[in-house]
Amino acid sequence: MPTELIVVLVLIAVVAIIWFLRKESAKAEEQRKVDEFRRLRDAADAQDRAAMDVSAVEAPARPAARSGDLLQEAADRASGLRYERAADQLDAMTADLAEARAEADHAAARQTGRAGAALAAVQAAAAAHGGAVPGDGTRDCPPGYPIKGNLPSQQYYESGLRGYAQVIPDVCFQSVAAAEAADFALAGTGDDVIVDEVVEAVGVADERPGPAGIVAEAIAAADMGGVPPGAIRGDGSRECPSAYPIKGNSQSMLYHEPGTATYQATIAEFCFSSVQAAEAAGFAATRF
Repeated sequence: MPTELIVVLVLIAVVAIIWFLRKESAKAEEQRKVDEFRRLRDAADAQDRAAMDVSAVEAPARPAARSGDLLQEAADRASGLRYERAADQLDAMTADLAEARAEADHAAARQTGRAGAALAAVQAAAAAHGGAVPGDGTRDCPPGYPIKGNLPSQQYYESGLRGYAQVIPDVCFQSVAAAEAADFALAGTGDDVIVDEVVEAVGVADERPGPAGIVAEAIAAADMGGVPPGAIRGDGSRECPSAYPIKGNSQSMLYHEPGTATYQATIAEFCFSSVQAAEAAGFAATRF
């Protein structure tokens, strides 16, 4: 028989012996725990039986308490290993959660930067034809800027277009020429399919909630990590883009305008385009 084959067989035999010994050792340890539990349980039972012979006046408060202690001690010994494993799993889950939150924060910061840059580019392109202003989170555009624009779809809506009243604009243009200069296209021709898509995109229902319902929905969206209309998520710094200067805090549900005492110190969770957008989302003005 070749020497190499003999060496391999010897190694396999050694590994098998080590595995068998460890398995037997583990069984012995488990049996030891079971035996210890039974011993303590029997001791507790014996003390309980002895306590029954004691007079009712002196009775069994202390023996009963002692038996309970012995049983608890046995349970703790028997389940200690499971507690340690559960603690290790909890630590691992906590680390994974912290990593996921960090990744989400980075993604939100990138999205905030992209939104601010996109709006700035649109305003610069539209400037030659009257310009554009950010939407305030409502369905209305300010006087002089009647053309509604949607940034994700790069489409604009004229006041005569069916479904115009239901659209919440991301940006309002002074004219069609300004919208087209910013590479926005006309949203549709009034057919039902396009109108249905617009209504679904802005979340309009046949029965719209009143002001209290709108505020409740905005708070719920903030709690779930959503971004209210007319706002972008803060990037974790004390700065908001110039087009979204109003700082909002979802914990206090307060907003901070530039020039207030707390503005510079506030790290915004949301940056709103206007006071109206912040108030439409359920935020109130800070008192400081």
